[in-house]
Amino acid sequence: MSLALALSALNTTFQQYYDGVAAVNQSIDLNLIPEKTISPGIGSYIGIHDDPAGEITAIRIDTSALVRVEADNADITNLVQGVTSAVMGVERSALQEAGIYQLKVQALDSEQEENGQRVSRVINFSLLYEYLILPTASEFQLSEIVLDIDLNQAEGDAEVIINTGFDANWEDVFEVIDDPDAVQNTPSSWQFDGVEIALHQSSGIQGGSFNLTPRKSGTYLLLRNTAAIPPVMDFLVDVDFNSIDNDGVGFVFRYQDIDNFYFCLLSLRNNYAMLGKKISGSFSFLDEGGQASVTPYQVSTTHTLKLVALGNQFYVYVDDNVLVSGTDESITESGRIGLLCHGNDNVFFHRLQLLKLLNA
Repeated sequence: MSLALALSALNTTFQQYYDGVAAVNQSIDLNLIPEKTISPGIGSYIGIHDDPAGEITAIRIDTSALVRVEADNADITNLVQGVTSAVMGVERSALQEAGIYQLKVQALDSEQEENGQRVSRVINFSLLYEYLILPTASEFQLSEIVLDIDLNQAEGDAEVIINTGFDANWEDVFEVIDDPDAVQNTPSSWQFDGVEIALHQSSGIQGGSFNLTPRKSGTYLLLRNTAAIPPVMDFLVDVDFNSIDNDGVGFVFRYQDIDNFYFCLLSLRNNYAMLGKKISGSFSFLDEGGQASVTPYQVSTTHTLKLVALGNQFYVYVDDNVLVSGTDESITESGRIGLLCHGNDNVFFHRLQLLKLLNA
């Protein structure tokens, strides 16, 4: 997806917020400086559009919007205040509808550039912006998603179960369950962070060691079992995360109850990625595979963690690079899916997406 297209759209949208503020002989110029880009969903795919039919793709951008205002010395303060008030006065619902999920004033240039009687100031806004590309041809319908897995490079139909960010009402969709086996640093601490627009887990709750052993009890953030979010057997789930700590982060899946489920876990502390299971209350490795020595992620960096489950075969990716895979036949029923933290006391989760795989 073109970054230039996204910046062009943001440029047009942002200028509308202060349109009409400048008077005669006053000027306002906008310069967008992207600092980081993120591809949400599956390689930027986030869903299906009904009319016209086709795929919706997206790109997220952390960017600075430098607004340079120029006016006569006597008018510059009023112009700065007018632009700042106009931009920050836009209703939150309107910002989100335009794809702006975070907006704040970072700084105001204190240096006044004099040009005769003219003075300029620079207002620095920071933005988190998501740009969507919708299908334009009604004859196109995305009915197959190519899954970049080694197993036959499989293709299959998929149903989007949920594709969501986090907000203050996250508990309507998710349920926190702390494993009774996780007796260190209890309880867990899941809180919505309105600045990061993310769900923050800040407790080092854990059971078992940090080493590559199967006992990895922790805190689980499970999708609630509802008619709209049913248990799944074959699926693809991904989440954008940013871990400030170097300890365990991952998923639980095919969750039956607190004593029976699968899980995947990434540990930067000891450089491994693993798949495991808890059956009848006992943790163990998979029947085959599920352990890899690898540097799974970088701290203070946004990554996309993805898990694919097809029958008895499981695949774990970070940023579309497969890290570990394994097979197991202990749980052959649909189950709930959720996030997992093990000993990690500072991790942020952003958008989460779950697709049920059909005809896999």
